Amino acid sequence: MITTAHMSLFSVTQILVAAVLSLLAFVVYKHRHKRYMLPPGPMGFPVVGCIPLLDKAAPYKSMTDLGNKYGGVFMLRMGTRDVVVLHGYDAIKEAFITKCDTFKGRPRMVLSDLIAGGRGIVFSTHNENYREQRNFAVSALKSFGWGSSAFEVKVMREVNGLIEAVQKFEGKPFDPFHYVRNSVCNIIFSIIFGRRFRHDDQDFRNLLTIHYRNMRLCGAASAVNFIPILQYLPFGNFKRVLKNHIYLRTCQIEMIEKHRQTHNPTDIRDFLDLYIQEIEMREKKGQASSFDYDNIRRVANDLFTVGTETTATTILWSLLYMITYPNIQKRIQKELFDVLGDRLPTIDDKPKLPFVEATIMEVQRSASVLPLTMPHCAMEDTELYGYHIPKDTMVMANLWSVLHDPKHWENPEEFRPERFLNENGEVEKPEMFIPFSTGARMCLGDQTAKMELFLFFACLMQTFSFTRPEGTSPPTLVGKTGITLSPQPFEVCAHPRVR
Repeated sequence: MITTAHMSLFSVTQILVAAVLSLLAFVVYKHRHKRYMLPPGPMGFPVVGCIPLLDKAAPYKSMTDLGNKYGGVFMLRMGTRDVVVLHGYDAIKEAFITKCDTFKGRPRMVLSDLIAGGRGIVFSTHNENYREQRNFAVSALKSFGWGSSAFEVKVMREVNGLIEAVQKFEGKPFDPFHYVRNSVCNIIFSIIFGRRFRHDDQDFRNLLTIHYRNMRLCGAASAVNFIPILQYLPFGNFKRVLKNHIYLRTCQIEMIEKHRQTHNPTDIRDFLDLYIQEIEMREKKGQASSFDYDNIRRVANDLFTVGTETTATTILWSLLYMITYPNIQKRIQKELFDVLGDRLPTIDDKPKLPFVEATIMEVQRSASVLPLTMPHCAMEDTELYGYHIPKDTMVMANLWSVLHDPKHWENPEEFRPERFLNENGEVEKPEMFIPFSTGARMCLGDQTAKMELFLFFACLMQTFSFTRPEGTSPPTLVGKTGITLSPQPFEVCAHPRVR
């Protein structure tokens, strides 16, 4: 028979064992970091490490707090692997620019293996296959006008389509999410797959919705990258990601197969046709290469994501900030009218519209659509800030800590476009303004994204005055965390702008 005394003794024994194990773990942790000169950081918990220390809704803010405590380079034990976090601009510059050759690798992770299997462009490690695919992609996209005046024509076609779609609401409240994403997606979709879709195309809307949902779920399911056994659970976010991925992969394979069946070397319609031509050419020559029908899907998916996600999300943030700060919207519209009159802007007008450009930059800084960079990894044993970084260690840069650093930005929580204008009213881009990250693995489409952001935002501001629906409370400026940081759902009213 178990008595109360036995139970008390059992409880005391449990406490003592837990205390001894915790002390032993602490001693081992301190010894390991001191012996191998690893970066400092919190010890964390058994099995899960530091994962519980990070705010699920805003891990970048938790990392910022830890960076303020431990310095520009610190280490987190996340489940089964060590993660080095770069905090502040100096640390990011040292790793991604000064030592870019060392830190341009990509770690193998459960989610990236599911999406890319180490191939494609975004998740591929920095090797000959990566360089081959990236160089081909850039060259192919340029052949379709990417970044040129011909590309501006494609962008303006979608800008005008978005304006027409918004006008149909006649000032009534609507959620801009699908309309903005549809317009931005059509630009890169027409280049890659040779077609575009109407705003009311339900199949395309479903495709975009599932793609967006997976971007959000990948953030929620990221624990599987650090505790791989979670992928075998019969439930949870990883299973949802897997289900959505299978649907998206099936759609992509069907589109690629249709291109393969209708491919004509004398009539190159889009990126897929160019890629198929490259596959066939190398097969005829008997060349071993990374060009095949598995990689074409992965590269196309990377380009679609890169060409869509950050741009569409930033435009949505810009609308949210405009209905939150109507005085700034009025100042933008005054500048547009003073310079352009009633006509829509072109990319050549950008230098003449400094406040418009400064506002876009402040949206990028304040919203921080990419608060944490895609994970990098050390390609060899190296030293950073006096600490030893072992080969294959995962490295993440906290861009939020840079774009909200009070050392560089006065009152960073204020939305103030003037911070990007000098005393002459000209745009000045500070060195630490890195919304697309920096270095060898920064965003592939940053220049085209700048063109798209300017044309969409300036044209919408020239055409409409945006307000929040009458009688509603101000919308929140706290975002939703996924691979990117997106605004919470919100509605706007778009009235014809009064000159």
